[in-house]
Amino acid sequence: MKITYVTGNWAKIESAKQTLGPLGIEIDNIKIDVPELQDDSIENVAKYSAKWASQELKCDVLKNDSGLCIDALNGFPGPYTHYVDDTLGEDKILKLLEGEENRNAYFIEVLAYCKYNEEPITFTSITKGTIAKEKQGEYGWSWDFIFIPEGQTKTLGCFEDNERFKLWNNDAYLKLANYLKGQKHEMRLHHEPFELIKAKTKTIELRLLDEKRSLIKENDIIEFVDRTTNERIKTKVIKLHKYNSFDELYKHHDKVSIGYKIDEEPNPKDMEQYYPQEEQAKYGVVGIEIEVI
Repeated sequence: MKITYVTGNWAKIESAKQTLGPLGIEIDNIKIDVPELQDDSIENVAKYSAKWASQELKCDVLKNDSGLCIDALNGFPGPYTHYVDDTLGEDKILKLLEGEENRNAYFIEVLAYCKYNEEPITFTSITKGTIAKEKQGEYGWSWDFIFIPEGQTKTLGCFEDNERFKLWNNDAYLKLANYLKGQKHEMRLHHEPFELIKAKTKTIELRLLDEKRSLIKENDIIEFVDRTTNERIKTKVIKLHKYNSFDELYKHHDKVSIGYKIDEEPNPKDMEQYYPQEEQAKYGVVGIEIEVI
């Protein structure tokens, strides 16, 4: 599996490769100028950039935004970290903290993964630490010279690249890897449709495309549970077929594949006992194409 990381920052690329590479995810990268949203939320900034880049490149992308949050400064500079780095720098931040005993701070890193023509999903890492009273070290740049990671006595600037990367929290990359490699979902079915999936004749499960089902993606695992016997079947999502209504969906798929028998007449109104037309109009519907594994 390969993902495109929209960045020219070699440190971000290397961090992604070190974390995701061993998990079988290849990192490709491209550098383009992306407009940066001015917002009080680092997550919103990352999501905006990812959505813009995905539309511009017409592909699935990964975008990163991060910020340094200092307790004594009420979380400043936070989402304005890049601007503060360019205008004030670490020396003036140290000046602002002169005489301050509370040196607690943390870096928040938000990864925004955006599939083309879809909304971004974010994953967050937080690296806790403190702000030193003076600059230290010769490695890295900027905040590395004043930020002491939790559990350490020296700033990040005192550690060479290979060691420095290990001091950052990488939860966001691990969460992203789990997401990309497939999530697990559970769905309960009546006995008859369960048996049709088990027999591999019903290959498309019909659902409302609400908030819960919108999280499903290709390569995810769905475990179906028979409401009568509690028997379970594991399936893999092959493709998602999204429509405005079941009327539209029924026009595009073979009746056997969606759960009808050869001698039965398919009728989209059959789905209204589960999903009224008002809900279909609000959320849309999805045909989840699956294969038994």
